[in-house]
Amino acid sequence: SGSAAAGDWVIGQVPGLPQNGSQIRVLHYVNGAWKNAALPKGIVPKGKPALPLYISTATPKSVWISLEYGAVAGPKPGTLVRLHWNGTTWSKFSLPAAAAAAGNGLPVTDGHGGYWVSEYASGVDSLYHVTGGHWIKLPLPVKSGYKTYVGSPLVIPGTASFIANGSFVNAK
Repeated sequence: SGSAAAGDWVIGQVPGLPQNGSQIRVLHYVNGAWKNAALPKGIVPKGKPALPLYISTATPKSVWISLEYGAVAGPKPGTLVRLHWNGTTWSKFSLPAAAAAAGNGLPVTDGHGGYWVSEYASGVDSLYHVTGGHWIKLPLPVKSGYKTYVGSPLVIPGTASFIANGSFVNAK
């Protein structure tokens, strides 16, 4: 992920190391070299396999990542961990009560210090704007007899607006 404001950021895993979280790296390209933004120790429970998932950048002091540990393959999902980088350290961020990720629900910057995120809760997708540490749930279009699904939002460059794809799926 990257932009002129944020620089280039990557999340990945180092081949050959056990999939226990220690192999996951987040790197930032600064002054012609890649710098490690080391993840907190113990973010993945000992003995659990882990996979890097997504990264979303806003500025060098506002980067979000997600990773998964536990059941990282098969029909049952593992445990998602979402972290936010403030330019110095990583901290966990959590979802609103009863929400689980839709497509890993990774935040996208709003360009003003907050972010947009799509989430899945109680069989229905939701769209949230997180600003000042507060979750604001936005209404989505509804159609009788259908479930509304929304994809990850994308900010329209140079604006405070965003677009997101969505669909109505027959609830029967």
